[in-house]
Amino acid sequence: MRIYLLIFVLILCVTVSVFPQEEVLPIVRNTIISTGIDFQVWRIESSVSPITQVSFPVTIVMPLKPDFNLSISHTPSVSWWYTGSKLSGLSDTWVQGAYVFLDDKIMVDLGFGLPTGKTRLTNIEYELSRVLSKRIYQFRTPVMGQGFCAKAGFAAAYDISDRVVLGAGVSFIKKTAYHPVTYSYSYKISEDSTVTTAWDGLYKPGDELTLNFGFDFKVSESVKIMFDGIYTSYGKDQRDGNEVFGAGKRLDFNLGFFWRIDDDRYLWSHFIHRQSGKNEMLQGLYFQEEAENSNGAQNELYINYKAIPFKDGGLFINAETRVYSRNRLKWGGAQVFGGGLAVNYGFTQTASFNAHIKYLSGALKGLKTATGIIESVAMDGFELGIGFSFLL
Repeated sequence: MRIYLLIFVLILCVTVSVFPQEEVLPIVRNTIISTGIDFQVWRIESSVSPITQVSFPVTIVMPLKPDFNLSISHTPSVSWWYTGSKLSGLSDTWVQGAYVFLDDKIMVDLGFGLPTGKTRLTNIEYELSRVLSKRIYQFRTPVMGQGFCAKAGFAAAYDISDRVVLGAGVSFIKKTAYHPVTYSYSYKISEDSTVTTAWDGLYKPGDELTLNFGFDFKVSESVKIMFDGIYTSYGKDQRDGNEVFGAGKRLDFNLGFFWRIDDDRYLWSHFIHRQSGKNEMLQGLYFQEEAENSNGAQNELYINYKAIPFKDGGLFINAETRVYSRNRLKWGGAQVFGGGLAVNYGFTQTASFNAHIKYLSGALKGLKTATGIIESVAMDGFELGIGFSFLL
């Protein structure tokens, strides 16, 4: 088994995964520069204006040696909501290296998140950022700046037989403190006097430790089944040196199915189940676990079918669904369904073009507001993206 997918997971700055996907994601042997523009908009029935983001992803992957890849990724964006609600600027920049050895069975990676992203958000920018970071929307730039962080990981794969391969990995992310907001607030001290002040303190997100285990089962020459289990533990967040929040431990289960229909067409599906435990938070003078779990289960299914092949690419039909259950407090759920088309075309041996269009429709379930919980709120999303890749 070649752990090609690990290289690309590093580029995306997500948890290491150990199932292979060599038919879909070939290992990088030349420098690749990818860039483009993505337009995403979500309309919420209860909102006067849609939530919109335009992002400009840039990724560079450089094979410095046959067994060592260096990647750099950065996604500046501009987002807006209602009148006056706007957030624009740079994201943090990830620089990551991956060293693969022992016939591509072992990988060691090291990465750094450089604090180039926008911080010290205003009140309005902060409120918009909270909406952008909600997983159900899957905006390309869910957060701007989060301070400096470092990541180290290790993954290994072992052939049990010519059909079964096991894999395991561990990764750790160390985070540092930064200034997330300059939050202004006012309060009256008398009928004729109001005091306005601002909070511009340091906030340190908790460190992350991730363990994962997976296997790859080759059903036949054209069919593979892949499973991945991921456990993530988070350290406690600190505000001005004091612990204020602890995210619940999280379990992710990924199930993949790959079917090569013929030499030119394939079907790839990917199911994700995600569940976090109870959070911990500062309640009065004490730091304690919440009484009821405010994290609901999250399920996602993605299907990609290469329907029409053509020069160095093809036309793809995509379908997806995201079903998030309500938490124990009966809020925070969502359901969306949809799909779209994507095209990839190599117009020279060293340059290719890609584009995609997607539409999703559904509803927020149990929307929590200042006046109570709304049972269901209709929502729909549209996404359009184009990009170019250059092989050097």
